[in-house]
Amino acid sequence: MDGLPKYLFRALRPQEFADGFKLIPKVNKPFVASPMLPNVLPFKLGLRVEHAVRAHQLDSDKYPTSAVSTTPLWSRACYYAVTHRVIVRINTDNLQPLGVQVRKVADVIHQNLINKPEDEEFQLWMPDASNPPESIVDRVFDFRGHTDLPNCPPE
Repeated sequence: MDGLPKYLFRALRPQEFADGFKLIPKVNKPFVASPMLPNVLPFKLGLRVEHAVRAHQLDSDKYPTSAVSTTPLWSRACYYAVTHRVIVRINTDNLQPLGVQVRKVADVIHQNLINKPEDEEFQLWMPDASNPPESIVDRVFDFRGHTDLPNCPPE
């Protein structure tokens, strides 16, 4: 992918750090979905990756997919880490050899449909979400037990 940053960051959910700091999608199924309204014309009908990208970035709890959200921005990872206080760094050089596909939301869906453009979101999809490769995570920043998130900008 052109323009793929060297590192991506993700604030982990408790299930992910309890399972050894792994990226765990909310479901294990093909990464496709049906279109949703409103939409920008023209768009294609049927089960498609771009519809899954949109659904995931819109609300991954309401529309769970087999992708995980990441950001190239440390400040946005900090924003999402306020509750659970764990951030991981992903070296993007490791993704292709592991079979992990990367999609930049802004390259897949119309800019008017991006829910949080400030995230500059990249979604990662693993062929076997039930067994994510451990070597995706390059570094762990564990701030549990700290009163603040070091090196994070104030909100």
